[in-house]
Amino acid sequence: MTKLKPPVREYNFTDSYLPQLADGILALLVRDGLQFTRRRWTEAKTTNLLALRDSFVATKPDDYFKGILGIRTEEKDAARAALTTPVRTIFVAAENVFGVKSSHYAAFG
Repeated sequence: MTKLKPPVREYNFTDSYLPQLADGILALLVRDGLQFTRRRWTEAKTTNLLALRDSFVATKPDDYFKGILGIRTEEKDAARAALTTPVRTIFVAAENVFGVKSSHYAAFG
């Protein structure tokens, strides 16, 4: 079975620092708006940056998704266990009827 590699972040700081960094930049944009306007920074770009920050803040943490992954794995294991018993029963019945070395039993896989 292949083990999944943990995801690697494209930035080297915590998730809680990123919104703080964006807030600091937004505050500086308000303070120095005239200088940024000269460099073609618009109010729409500021609004877009604020929306991106809010979207990032609304994203659930990695632990949430790890928990969901664990729940789905448990569900998959339970479904496998429920399916294994009937399949084994069929194999035992085929073994009893045809014998282990017969072609009919081999057809069951």
